[in-house]
Amino acid sequence: MKPIYFSCGPSKKFPQWDSNMLNSEWLNRTHIYDFKQFVYGILHQMHRLLNLPNDYKIMFVPASGSGAIWCSFLNLLLPERKIHIPVSGYFSRVWAEDLQKQFGLDCNVIEYDEKFNIDCIDQNDDYMMVAVDTSNGMRNLQILDNMSGLVLMDAVSAVFIEDIPWTKVDAVSFAAQKILGGDGSLGVLVLSPKALERLAVDKPWPIPRMFNINRWSLENVENGQFMSTPSILSLIELSHILNWVEQNGGVPFLQQRNEDNWSVMNKFLDQNNKFESLIKKPALRGLALNCIELQEWSAKSVKSEERMEFMKEISAKAKKLCVYDIANFSNPSWRFWLGPMQESEDIAAGLDRFLSLF
Repeated sequence: MKPIYFSCGPSKKFPQWDSNMLNSEWLNRTHIYDFKQFVYGILHQMHRLLNLPNDYKIMFVPASGSGAIWCSFLNLLLPERKIHIPVSGYFSRVWAEDLQKQFGLDCNVIEYDEKFNIDCIDQNDDYMMVAVDTSNGMRNLQILDNMSGLVLMDAVSAVFIEDIPWTKVDAVSFAAQKILGGDGSLGVLVLSPKALERLAVDKPWPIPRMFNINRWSLENVENGQFMSTPSILSLIELSHILNWVEQNGGVPFLQQRNEDNWSVMNKFLDQNNKFESLIKKPALRGLALNCIELQEWSAKSVKSEERMEFMKEISAKAKKLCVYDIANFSNPSWRFWLGPMQESEDIAAGLDRFLSLF
C-alpha cells in the first residue's frame, strides 16, 4: 500500500525530488566565500518568483520560520510603540504571548473570527498578523490601506500560494519547508523600505549575533551572507525546487496545483456530509490545508476531551492504512495538507482510506 503523507512541515517533496540532486560542488566547502554567490542567486530567484517590489529586500536567517519572525521582532519593534495582534490559533497566540511577556510590549490582542473588523486597528500603531495559522487553517490577509506603523506578517503557510498584498506589508517571514517542501533550518525574511528605516533605529534589548541584521550589515545579508552557518544541503535542495517551480510557470503553477487539490477535498466533503471543515467560512480558510471534523461534534456540543480521544483513535488507525500525519492536536480535528507539492490522486486515496475508518 502506497504511503500517503500529510505532514505540514517539512511538507511532501516536489515530484522530481531525488537524493542524487544533493550531490554538489558546494559540499565540503565553506559557506563564507564563493558560496555566497550561489545563495545570492537563490534569493534573487525568490524575489523574482514572488514578484516582490523592486525596493524590497530578501534575506536568509537562521532557525526556519520561527527564527525569521523572531528576527523581525528583535530588529524592528520598539518598546514605545503599541502593536495590534489578531489571534485565532496556536501560532498567533504564541507570538502574542512572546511580545507581551518576552518583549513587554503594549499589545492589543484581538480575537480573530468572522466578526473581526480591520477598522479596529489604529493605523499609527504596529500590526502583527499570521497569514494562515497552521494549527487550524485560519486565514488573515486583512490589512488597512493606509498603515503608517509597521505590518509584520508570519506567512509560513501562505507564501507562494496565497496572494500576499506585498505593498501593504513591511516584514514577511516564512520557511522553505512548508509550501515548497524543502528541508528545515532556512528562514526567509522580506523587508520593505519602511521596515529598513525602522531597522536603523537603536533597540533597547540585546539582539543575538545570529539575528542581528545590522551587526552583519543589510548589504551583506541581502547578497548571500549568513548570520550563522547554514545547512548547505538545504540550500542545494531549495535551488532545485525553485528551478522546478520557475520552469513550470512560477507561482501560478503552484496555485493551480493547490486548487486541484482543493477540488478533491471539496468533492469529498460534498459527497460525505458526515464531515465539515473546522473553519466554516470559506473566505477564512487558508489554501495550504483543511482541518475537518465530524458535523455531529458541533450539533451535539461534544466536549473537546471526547473529540480529542476519538481524533487520536482514528489517526492511529489511519497510520495502519499508511495515511500519515493527519492528527491535529491543537484543535481536535484531522488536518489534511493540500499544498502544491501534494498530488491530487494521493489526496483522493488518502481521504478514501480515512473514510473507511468510519
